[in-house]
Amino acid sequence: MTEQLQLRCGIAPPFQVVPETSRRIIRTSMIALALPACAALMFFGWRALVLMFVGTTSALLCDCIIRKRRQRTVHGTTTHSAMMGLLTAFMLPANAPWYIAVFAAAAAVLLGKYLWGGMGRYAWHPAVVGKTPRTTHFPRHPLR
Repeated sequence: MTEQLQLRCGIAPPFQVVPETSRRIIRTSMIALALPACAALMFFGWRALVLMFVGTTSALLCDCIIRKRRQRTVHGTTTHSAMMGLLTAFMLPANAPWYIAVFAAAAAVLLGKYLWGGMGRYAWHPAVVGKTPRTTHFPRHPLR
């Protein structure tokens, strides 16, 4: 069986079944992101907290709106969208206006996640996809 799979796929299967679910992995990632969030609050002050809150909230709102408008099931959870909003906020400079965080998080959810079909089906990470339109639509805002 292993040889047939290796010939068909071209790789040997070093796969192992684990009891991890996507919800648990995302929850662990959110807990791990608490440390950089605390560091951002210490180094950059309340502006970083505002960007994190606005980015996460706008990603959640976009996710809820898309889920209501679509008739078919969508792969992914709202926690995944919250994590993408937080990661998008981490990629913004601390002096960025709040509307740039809204724009980047909405682009991450709309273009990065749902355009490709949901969680795990995207070609690039949605947080990076959210940064790309932000860079092209707001070029005058400094990247430092």
